[in-house]
Amino acid sequence: PQGIFKILLVEPFAYNNMAANLAIPLFYQQFHETHPEWVVERSYYPSSERDRERLIEAGFPPLSLEGRMPYTAFDVICFSQCFIGQEFNIIDLLLRSGIAPVWQQRTDSDPIIIRGGASNLNPSATKDVCDLYYIGEGDEGLLWLIERIHEGLLLEKSNEDILLEAIKNRNCLWAPRFYE
Repeated sequence: PQGIFKILLVEPFAYNNMAANLAIPLFYQQFHETHPEWVVERSYYPSSERDRERLIEAGFPPLSLEGRMPYTAFDVICFSQCFIGQEFNIIDLLLRSGIAPVWQQRTDSDPIIIRGGASNLNPSATKDVCDLYYIGEGDEGLLWLIERIHEGLLLEKSNEDILLEAIKNRNCLWAPRFYE
């Protein structure tokens, strides 16, 4: 890919409700310390329905917290889902950012969408939304996965080839496109 590798860490719930979710700050720090050459940013769902509606009315797509970049500017988007029901917020964020909400409609020019988190125990309910599901504790291998994605993109591999290589090497990964 052109330019710097960019990762977006997203909590699909309002920041004030998710302050106890340590996954986003943990990976944010880990990625920055391990790969300072990467751009790693965060994003949260609007604090209230009123805030969400005002952003839509003003024409603002979801943006990253630090650089205020649109989701489409990133190579990888990692959603950390802590509660059941946040799937709808993930779909809403993707739609409002201009990213197809189902993997079948995305291309290699779109970010790779990964979902993990405490409520990711049954990802089959939303199997068409994300490219890859990380089952289990991310601190045991999310960095490895992101490094493999980065390497694959540098080698100009397709997203599908990158995902296939990843799931062959880790039992904690599920890519629905290979199980249809």
